[in-house]
Amino acid sequence: MWVQVIPVHMAPDEATARAWAASENNVREALHPADEIREFGAMHERGVPVPSIAVAFGVTEPHVTAAWRWPSCPPPCWMP
Repeated sequence: MWVQVIPVHMAPDEATARAWAASENNVREALHPADEIREFGAMHERGVPVPSIAVAFGVTEPHVTAAWRWPSCPPPCWMP
């Protein structure tokens, strides 16, 4: 019987796990802009600072803060 060893990295807390998951999903396939806006906002509500959000998604800090302006527009402007 053959056994494959797969390395596993355990996140120290839920916030870190969510940040890692969001980052990994974004690397696989770019998020729709509406999904990106929602994820940025969700991370911000969980207390994740802007620089950390930017690093997790591979974008600039101004990109993150600019995305937060969209929810003030009516949802048809940015919802898929």
